[in-house]
Amino acid sequence: MLAAVFRLVLPKDWIGMLAVRRRWVDLTVLVGMACLLIVLAWVAPQLST
Repeated sequence: MLAAVFRLVLPKDWIGMLAVRRRWVDLTVLVGMACLLIVLAWVAPQLST
């Protein structure tokens, strides 16, 4: 989520490796991956019981 916020607010010169495609594509991918990791961290411990 922090990378998505940085991609949203930082100017183009400061972004560096965060900029892969267009801004909306980067934001969609970064937020999507963050949400998937949060869900995985929430569900994975429940699978072991």
